[in-house]
Formats: sequence, structure tokens, C-alpha cells
Amino acid sequence: MDSIPRRGELKIFACRSALKFGQRVCEELTNLHKSLGIDKEISLGKSSIKIFADSDFVVELEENVRGKDVYIIQTGTKDDKLGFSMHDNKEELIYFIDAAKRDGKAANVVAVIPLYFSSRQDKTWARQSYNAKIVARQLEAIGIDGLITVDLHADQIKGFFDNTWVEALYASNILVDYLLSKYGAEELRKWVYSSVDANGFPKAEHYAKIFGAETSVSVKRRDYNVPNKVDKVYMLGDVKDKTVCIVDDMIDTGRSLEKAIAQLEKEQAKEILVVSTHLLLNKEAKNILSNFYNNRNGILKKVIGTNSVYNEDDSPLFEIVPSEQLIANAVYRINHDLSISEFYKRKTI
Repeated sequence: MDSIPRRGELKIFACRSALKFGQRVCEELTNLHKSLGIDKEISLGKSSIKIFADSDFVVELEENVRGKDVYIIQTGTKDDKLGFSMHDNKEELIYFIDAAKRDGKAANVVAVIPLYFSSRQDKTWARQSYNAKIVARQLEAIGIDGLITVDLHADQIKGFFDNTWVEALYASNILVDYLLSKYGAEELRKWVYSSVDANGFPKAEHYAKIFGAETSVSVKRRDYNVPNKVDKVYMLGDVKDKTVCIVDDMIDTGRSLEKAIAQLEKEQAKEILVVSTHLLLNKEAKNILSNFYNNRNGILKKVIGTNSVYNEDDSPLFEIVPSEQLIANAVYRINHDLSISEFYKRKTI
């Protein structure tokens, strides 16, 4: 790969909810440089936040970013540990972007949001706000030059940005490698790959194609008047006496997954694993999944996801695959004007 940073000197900053993740991205970038024979250590840029009595705050970058290629990392959901809502995190990111772009005179400012804000509000109904599109307008209005995200809930979100490029990375690039290292190609070829709904079927089909396996799909009937409520799930495809791997982009409350697993159990699946990029695990999600793991003859064996969302859990049910290398490679390639698609090239197993 090219060692010349064609878009300017690289600078990485992280908002408060993403500090640990940002640090790991910097470590991966440093390791990548070393592997290419480049003697350059990447560390998080210094910044500070001044908080006022009325809860307003100001972001200050404590390093020069003029003419630099700046990447600002933020968590796209709430942070229970710090007590920040999703909207708090979005506001902080916007202030960071403004500090870098308007006053800092950075050449390029890229928002790195592994889980895009309001990604499931990608369509609108009568007299409802169009949240995912509103976020795009806010980010563009404040002046971002690009966005890096992972496994968008809907590809149409990329079209919400009029003047900003969007690099939507695929977590399957790292999750497939993890599955191969843990279970082996021969075992993975025997599995059936399923989704929790028809919209998620292409993701399951992608995994099945890589491993040369079968696919199945569940179709759910959702109550759109009640958030996170699914009425019923139907299973299409034969799963009897087979190991089923459910592939999804996120687990929020776990209600859709609960019904999908129950239906697979009814269809006499032998055992179930779940692979999901973003493990939000809100409300009763952990209890729901743990019930299938500890009870119900232990039909649920593993829930495998990335660390795009910070979640602490000591249960052996959950396995976390680091995603910082995925982000670091994308940042390096963009900074050097190299192809991202080359990073994804993979033959079937």
C-alpha cells in the first residue's frame, strides 16, 4: 500500500463515549504503519470539554488541525455508563466537527460513526419525523466531508447525503474470519443461515454464499404503531435437525429475535447461533437471550457481535469481535486515496 498520506496529515479525535474505541483504532493504525515499514505512531488528538451550569458545553481541540485530514469517532447510540442519551452523543459530535472544520480550518473532516444515528428511522409515515434523513442534513450543514459507518440498517441512508461521501463498511469482513477460526469451513458449510425478517435475508444469503451453505428466512408481521413490537413470525425454509445461524445488523430489545428463535425451535432446529454487528441489548434483551441459553434445552449457543457499541457482559453467551481493525484500515485507505473495495475481496470458501 502507498505510504504517502495524499489527503494531508492524519489526525484522530474521539468523543467522550468513544474514547476507548478511538484509542484502539489509533493502536491499529500504528500497527498497520509498522507492518508497512512506516515509522509513525498514531495517537488520539487532545481535546477538552467545558461544561456550563445549564448543561451546555463547548468542545475545544487542543492541537493544530489546519490543513489536516481529521477523523472524529463517536458512538451512535446512548451511553448508560456516562449517562449520555443518543442525542447527547450526536450533539457532541456536531460540536467536534464544528471546532475542527470552521475554526480549526481542517482540510477534511470525516465523522466515524460505526452505528449510524437513528438508522432504523430510514422511512417516514404520515406526520412523523424523518430522523435518519434529519441526521444526514445536520451533519452536512455543519460541514463534514465524509462519513464512515458499519452495516447501515438500510442502504438508502447513503442517499440522504447530497454533498458528502459515505463509506458504509461491512462487518462480515471480520465476522466471517472469526467464524472460520472458531468453527472451520467444513462445519460452517453444514449450517443454515437465516434472518429475523425478509429485509435481512440478503445478509444471511451473503454468509451462506461464502460458506457454500443453505439459507432460510423468517418473515415477521410488525405493529408499526408500537415501537419494537412484532406480532408474529413465519419461517420459510427447512431447518429441522440443523444448526441455524441467524444473521442480523443489530439487536435492540431482542423481541424480533425472541420470536425468530421460538419459531426455529418450533421448526425443530437442532441449535441456534446469532451473528449481529451492533449489540445494543436494550431493556430485556439480555434476559431474553439468556433464557434461550440457560433454559429451553440451551437451544441458543452463542451471540457473536462486534464492539461497535460498548457493552460489558461476563456471560459466556456473548462473544465480541474487535472491529477497530476494520475502521483503521478504512481510515488509512481513505487518507492515502486507496481503494476500499480491494479490502473486501473474498472468494467463497
